[in-house]
Parts: sequence; C-alpha cells; structure tokens
Amino acid sequence: MAVLGRFRLFSWLTRRKECGSPCRLCEKSCGIHAIAKSGEIDYNECIQCMECAVIISDKNRCVAERYGKRNRSVSKIKTVDVMG
Repeated sequence: MAVLGRFRLFSWLTRRKECGSPCRLCEKSCGIHAIAKSGEIDYNECIQCMECAVIISDKNRCVAERYGKRNRSVSKIKTVDVMG
C-alpha cells in the first residue's frame, strides 16, 4: 500500500522538535498510523496523504505554532517602573 514510501530517496516531510512531545496532533490525525508517538514518520507505512504536512503548515492547527505564538505575544508586554 505504501509503495511511495518504500522508494523514497530522503525524508522530506517537515517535522518540528515539538512533534510527538508534547504535540501528537499529526499522530492522532494519521489514518494509517504511520506516525509514532515520538513524532517520527514510518515512511514504509506512509502513503504520502500529506495530512501531517497540512497540519504543520496551518498556523491555526499546529499546536507548536500556536503555542509559540502565545509565548511571543507574552514577551511583547511592556513593563512599567512603579518605583521611580
């Protein structure tokens, strides 16, 4: 079934360091279970449906992207010196 995965030359699907821990959205969304709990893709099982690529490129669905966006907005808060 995963003929494309068997004849690949390199691992070309984008992953983040957060894939697998803490985020497991791609693993849960993969219908053929080609993504391990660690976030690694088993290219021998992968049928290149691109669902994980869609999730990771969508700023509203990718948990790591949304979490990072929230951290960046917190760092932009200005502080006020009340003692001076």
